[in-house]
Amino acid sequence: TLLGSQAPLGTVLEGLVRYVEGWTDGMLCSVMLVDETGKRLRLCAAPSFPGGYAEAARVVSIAEGEGSCGTAAARKQMVIVDDVETSALWRRYASLAVSFGLRACWSVPVLDDAQRLVGTLALYYTVPRRPSGAEMKFIEFAAQLTAFVIRRHAELAELRNGAARLNAVAGTGIGLWERVATNERRWLDDWCGRLGIDPCDGANFEDRWCAQIHPADISRYRSRQAASTPVAAGPYVIDFRVRTARGGWRWVQERSATAVPDAGGTLTSRIGVCIDIDERKRAEFERSLAAERYRTLARLVRGHVFEARIDLNGRIEFTWADDEFAGIFGCEREELNRRGWQSFVDPRDRGAAVDRLAALGRGETVEIELRVSSASGERRWLRMAAEPLAAATPDGDASVIGMAEDITNRKALVEHMLGAIHGEQRRIGADLHDGLGQVLTGVSLLLRSCQTRALRGEAVAPDQIEHLIELVNGAIETTRGLAYGLAPGTAEYGGLFFALSALAQHYRQSGLPIELAAPGEFTLAIDSATADHLYRIVQEAVTNVVRHANATRVNINVTVSPEALIIDVIDDGSGIPEGRRSGFGLHSMHYRADAIGARISVARLQPRGTRVRVRLKR
Repeated sequence: TLLGSQAPLGTVLEGLVRYVEGWTDGMLCSVMLVDETGKRLRLCAAPSFPGGYAEAARVVSIAEGEGSCGTAAARKQMVIVDDVETSALWRRYASLAVSFGLRACWSVPVLDDAQRLVGTLALYYTVPRRPSGAEMKFIEFAAQLTAFVIRRHAELAELRNGAARLNAVAGTGIGLWERVATNERRWLDDWCGRLGIDPCDGANFEDRWCAQIHPADISRYRSRQAASTPVAAGPYVIDFRVRTARGGWRWVQERSATAVPDAGGTLTSRIGVCIDIDERKRAEFERSLAAERYRTLARLVRGHVFEARIDLNGRIEFTWADDEFAGIFGCEREELNRRGWQSFVDPRDRGAAVDRLAALGRGETVEIELRVSSASGERRWLRMAAEPLAAATPDGDASVIGMAEDITNRKALVEHMLGAIHGEQRRIGADLHDGLGQVLTGVSLLLRSCQTRALRGEAVAPDQIEHLIELVNGAIETTRGLAYGLAPGTAEYGGLFFALSALAQHYRQSGLPIELAAPGEFTLAIDSATADHLYRIVQEAVTNVVRHANATRVNINVTVSPEALIIDVIDDGSGIPEGRRSGFGLHSMHYRADAIGARISVARLQPRGTRVRVRLKR
């Protein structure tokens, strides 16, 4: 009953002390234990002590001269004091002990299996005396019994704690198992049943258990098992999917932990756990899938996607960006944040940028076009758009998601096209002034002459009427020419074939041999805007040949098939420089091709020359 008691240790030791005191009449017994400091003994059990003495001697230092118990604990040896009144070890406590009728004290240290001090056991007598040989053995036996009772009580407490932990685990997402030397496993609770998994109890556990593991995980699982023996392997952790009774798959984590020895120290089994991690794994998959969707979207969006946060002071920090974002600023995102985004913005645009950041911080969606200079000094135009997310960061900062698009080429192209438009307007103005204006002036003068003759009652001469008709017809032709120059490829003026023929004829008259090869007077079901864009692309390609190629010959080849219309402009000039893909002319052609859903390709030919191809799907 004493050894199996679940009572507190003090109560158990009091029972032991009474048991020891029953061996000899007139003897008082006590047990002191080392306290948490390791430097003192504290009275734990002394049921027969006089009340005053027990209170006075409750704490004793572990040191030489601290009575029989303090000295025995310091020496880790038995200390026999036959008369406390005359002993140097009891100088501090002799008068107290004698006042309570205690004259002799024999103390022995209590040690654990590792020979660490646990406490002391002491026997007191009311008369001075020394122990006999039999009593010496009795004292040693009592100390060993005390040590055993203390150790047994600790083991029982650990068992009870283990059982409590096991009961706490039962019914949760954690399952306990034991794997024995025969490679069989038994479950210590109903974890498998709760998750709808076959526990595979009984013979051939390993094969049956592996048969319900996901095919993508089984090789990894078997490799892990092959690397370990049933009981001697080190701890391991492995995640895998196992089939449920309903035919679905559930993620679990298997952890092998504690090896359990038998009484002789031989490892006989291993204790481990299985944890239900299905929700966590599926959440991780969803996060991974969402991140992949995000990266894919970032690749498909024209421009560069970023995330940022704006603090209460209006400072922006980029927290994520796609791989190409840093190239805009010529430095990594961390350097961009360190230097501050606004330091890259052109001073002329910083005020507007600050205003847009403030609007973002207020929860507004913003868009801005601004100029920036990269870390290397390269100047660019950016179009940036951003929108705040609903949830703020834990610090109260505004979280935003946005896009930055490099529009440098677009800005240059617009500027180039505006210049071209302005030039065309000036040309039309000059043509109107020098051509149509002069003709109409002649018409006006001739009409005034006719009016004067009529007022004098004279007849208008037929040659004047004829001249007037010629002038009017000339005005009509001049007007038609101006209109043709504005939209040469439209159906009203003969269509694309007629326009390309006229273009070739114009350059031949200028001295450049140019030939048009087309399948007759081809007709296409394309609108006027598409025809005009195609004509302008060819016109720009020929113009580039005249300006840059030093060519002696140009061919315009038109191919029509059920799938596509292809127009090639081929010259025998010096050829476009390797790697060159920029320039206003090329940007203009690409812009027009994009506008009608066509594709432009530019190739350097061997041994010389260039081919510009535009392909329009039909």
